[in-house]
Amino acid sequence: MKRSIVVLAVALACLLLAPVALAQSRVGCDPGGSTGFHACGTVSSVDVADNLLTLNVTAGSAGLPSPLTVAITPDTQISGETPIAPQASPALGCGDNTVTLDQVAIGEQIRVGGTIDASSGTPVYDALRISVHQPRFSCQGTVSAVDVTDGLLTVDFTNGSDGLVSPLAVTITADTQITADAASVAQPSSALGCADNTITLDQVMVGEQVSVHGTIDASSGTPVYDALRVRVHQPRFFCEGAVSAIDTTNNILTVDVAHGSAGLIGTTALTITPDARLFSFADFACSQLDLSQVAVGDQVAVCGVIDASSGTPVYDARVVFDCGAITLPAPASQPTALSTGAKSVTRGKSLKVHLRISDAMPGSSTASVSVAVVNAKGAKVAAGTVSGVALNKAVTLSVKLRKSLIRGTYRVVTKATDDAGNRQLRAGSAVLRVR
Repeated sequence: MKRSIVVLAVALACLLLAPVALAQSRVGCDPGGSTGFHACGTVSSVDVADNLLTLNVTAGSAGLPSPLTVAITPDTQISGETPIAPQASPALGCGDNTVTLDQVAIGEQIRVGGTIDASSGTPVYDALRISVHQPRFSCQGTVSAVDVTDGLLTVDFTNGSDGLVSPLAVTITADTQITADAASVAQPSSALGCADNTITLDQVMVGEQVSVHGTIDASSGTPVYDALRVRVHQPRFFCEGAVSAIDTTNNILTVDVAHGSAGLIGTTALTITPDARLFSFADFACSQLDLSQVAVGDQVAVCGVIDASSGTPVYDARVVFDCGAITLPAPASQPTALSTGAKSVTRGKSLKVHLRISDAMPGSSTASVSVAVVNAKGAKVAAGTVSGVALNKAVTLSVKLRKSLIRGTYRVVTKATDDAGNRQLRAGSAVLRVR
């Protein structure tokens, strides 16, 4: 019985100690003298002869010096997550790729994990794993030059990573992905116009908006910006106004733009592309329609893209919202007497009134003007009305008063109401003398 218990205890002890021995054999570390460390930072020097790598530490284990020099041993695993300039292997470019110390460049970002050997009194940092990351950059702006021969794209950027200088020349490599989110004249593929479409560098036009993401190779001392992804965005526009002409043969919609993007105020011709979508919101109901159903005078709102590849901007409409013919009430007209000095009139004669009806947004082409004559006490002593008076021009009205005036000084008060029913808010006036 006692012997069975002893055998069972020995077997249990072996089971408990086996994982520890196995772990030590896998790690290859001395349980009595080594501890682990990790660090992130930028490579400041590479010594291939002595197998040393120095980095300026930005984050890592407590107590690490910066710069930190780590020893590269035969067991050190170095991997790169993106291609590095000196790496010519065709296998690079996907996942983590094994590289050697001479392929690590100054200025690259790395992560290091390893052990610290303090047995000699001075800590020695032995690297077990090193992961190399090339510095990244991104920018958004306008294409200012395209060099297809040398594979260069120059961008005047408005937003970008710290340290970038505009204009920025980026290198287009064989692995660079260039996509366009909208079709342009230079892109004849029938598949263009939906989602992201792969294009080539010669299809990118000066003046187009682009977003660029890539890596920075500083191994030669001068930064080289290699583009990984380039996305082309055609410039957008928006406008609203009244339709002044429709050409269903050439698919042109002309709009008198009242509000819109810079440079669009006034009469603008818009191209209705085959993939444009037109919607009607007349009578407060939404329905899809074609260009032949749009009428002159309809109020429309248009969104689209600008194609400047030919030098002259072409406005390609992508979405048109047709709200139908909307009559906006004009603000009240503001007629004023052009002459504010004293005027004379002979008793019994028609009264001549010089005025101008000013209306910035006329609700009609003419207006009616009421003319009243008030005495020094402010009492109305005579009145008359003239219809069909033209707006926004100087006119002279001949008003036949209902009663004769006695000699003296009066004030003529004028007030207009246009044919749409808008009334003047503040009356105009002039001095009148009756002889």
